[in-house]
Amino acid sequence: MGVDYNLDVALERVGRLDEALGYYERAVELDPSDDAARAAAARLRAERR
Repeated sequence: MGVDYNLDVALERVGRLDEALGYYERAVELDPSDDAARAAAARLRAERR
């Protein structure tokens, strides 16, 4: 987990979900093995439906 992931979590906690999703996706781009960021992005995408 890197800085991007930590920012994602903070944005999600304050309700800035679209921004958080973008950062989760960026974290996965930077580290495709980051399962926590991948799962969080998937969860946010599912919640948006």
